[in-house]
Amino acid sequence: MSGHVVMYGHYDVASAPTGGHGWMSPPRVLTEADGRWFALGVADNKGPLAARLVALAGLARTPALTWFIQGEEETGSAAASRVFEGRFPELEADLWLEETGYHDHEDGTLRLIARRIAPEPGCSAPPDVAMGRLLEDLRELAGCWGIGSRLEVRGLNKGAVEGGCPFNRNLPVGARYLALGINDSFSRIHASNESVPLWTFPLHAEELQVAFHWVDQMARGMS
Repeated sequence: MSGHVVMYGHYDVASAPTGGHGWMSPPRVLTEADGRWFALGVADNKGPLAARLVALAGLARTPALTWFIQGEEETGSAAASRVFEGRFPELEADLWLEETGYHDHEDGTLRLIARRIAPEPGCSAPPDVAMGRLLEDLRELAGCWGIGSRLEVRGLNKGAVEGGCPFNRNLPVGARYLALGINDSFSRIHASNESVPLWTFPLHAEELQVAFHWVDQMARGMS
């Protein structure tokens, strides 16, 4: 396949409360209940990272991939910030893919968190026409799964990340940014009983197929 996708992820997790206070199960033991996995860091970001690894393993072809995976997001991202500041301006990518994304836990609605990076620091611009076609393809996929979708023009909220997210902070102007993943609004990141819904894992694999097909078409001038 043609084209280039830059992806981001991290494998470190926030500290657990002393003694696992407030947890229904041991926070460092992966526990399945009610169609969900519960564990410290399972939503931020070990579950989304595992889901993406499994999805990629099942794909015969992909565009060129540059995947930055770091281990200091919860403690300031000092090394990643230096690397990203130097590397990101050199990268020409059709899509910049965030580590995860969200659904509404009540009905599974897919939240399409997408934007273009505006010239003004910290500002988002709406997706352009070409990216709009990708979003329509993802809406169609969501419909096939019997769920709705809605567009949110912004970056993934990472207010709890010390020093801010190095990925979002260093994206080049004009970059097409998309957040897709397995989490939902009940995942409780940085809180007790952190969890992920298991039904979103196979959906994420299909989302990546859709996104990669779009990137291939973009690179070939077929969009």
